[in-house]
Amino acid sequence: MATKKQISKGGVANRSGLETLVTHQSFEGQFIRWGNAFSSNQVLSGLTAYDTNDASTPHIDALVNNPPASVNSWLTYRTNGSNYTTVNAPVTTAGYWLFNGQKTGGKSSFSGMYQKLNLIKGNTYRIELTLNPNDVTGTFFMNTYTPVGSTYLLNSTFNTSATRSNTTEQIETTTFVASSVNNIFLIYYTTESASSEFGAFSDITIKEQKDFIMPMYAQDMFGNAHKILRKDVIKQLEE
Repeated sequence: MATKKQISKGGVANRSGLETLVTHQSFEGQFIRWGNAFSSNQVLSGLTAYDTNDASTPHIDALVNNPPASVNSWLTYRTNGSNYTTVNAPVTTAGYWLFNGQKTGGKSSFSGMYQKLNLIKGNTYRIELTLNPNDVTGTFFMNTYTPVGSTYLLNSTFNTSATRSNTTEQIETTTFVASSVNNIFLIYYTTESASSEFGAFSDITIKEQKDFIMPMYAQDMFGNAHKILRKDVIKQLEE
C-alpha cells in the first residue's frame, strides 16, 4: 500500500523527489581566440617569432623571455641554430596552421605558438585539435602552463602523432583542469625526420565542461518515453 501511495498504478509519481537522475556532460563556450586557421589567415602577420637556441627547455625559454602580455593573442617561437636545428615558425596558409620540423645531426627542432587564456580556476576544459589529412612524420604537443613568479610550471600535456591517412582529417581531444585563471596554452611540433617536415591542423578549440542533472527516461514497447522512478524506502517505512 505504501508503494502505491508513492507511485500510481499508471507509473505516475504521487510526490516529488522520486525521479532517477543522471548527470549529462557537455562542453560549451570558446576559450581560445583565433583557433580556426581559415578565419585567422592574417593573425600571425607582422609577428616576430622568438628564437631559442641553447635553452634546455625551449618552450619555457620562450614563455619567460617573450611572455604573453594580453589574453587571447598568439605568440610564436622556433629553434634557431646552436643546440637545435633551425626551422620556420608557425604560419597560416590555405586554411591551415603550418608547423615546420627537422632533425639534423642529432639536433632536435621545435616550432610552436602559445596564448594566455582567461579561465575559471578548478574547472575542467577540453582541447580539440583537427589535424590536416596529410602524410607527414612528426608529433604535436599540447601543453598548459601555470605562471609562477618569473617562470612557468607544466600543468598538463598531451601529444599526438602527425602520421596519418591523407584522406580524412583526424580529431584529437584531451582535457585539463585550470590551475590558474591565466593558464598558458602552448602547442608545438617536432619530428625525428632528417628531412624538413610540415605538420598542419585546421582548427583548435578549448571549451568548458558543464554538468547538467536530468531525469532518466526509458522507452516502452510502443516507443513511448517514461521517467524512471524510484521508491523512497524511508518514506515507505514511515507510511
